[in-house]
Amino acid sequence: MLGDRLRPVELPDPAEGLRHIQTCLYVNGEHVSSGSTSECPEGGPLHAAAWTANHLNARGLALQAGQLVATGQTCIYRGAEPGDSVVADFFLRSGELLGRVGVTIS
Repeated sequence: MLGDRLRPVELPDPAEGLRHIQTCLYVNGEHVSSGSTSECPEGGPLHAAAWTANHLNARGLALQAGQLVATGQTCIYRGAEPGDSVVADFFLRSGELLGRVGVTIS
């Protein structure tokens, strides 16, 4: 999924800041799951992206401009059905809302 660019957020240490983003997942307005980027593979999204780039490079490949890289998931929910509205809120460690993404399952 692609959307509007998020507003820049100043993090004192981006690698550490990205490691502690909390996620709350809602389906049809009901909270169904929570998680944190600290649960992502390799210890956080930045570390997982670096691992992916290094893994490709070791095989003579590279990430290309415009490619999307999935670095892990913070919430698990497998009960969404057609017509459901799914929304995820992302929070900085301070509790400040970083952003929101939503989709309606069709």
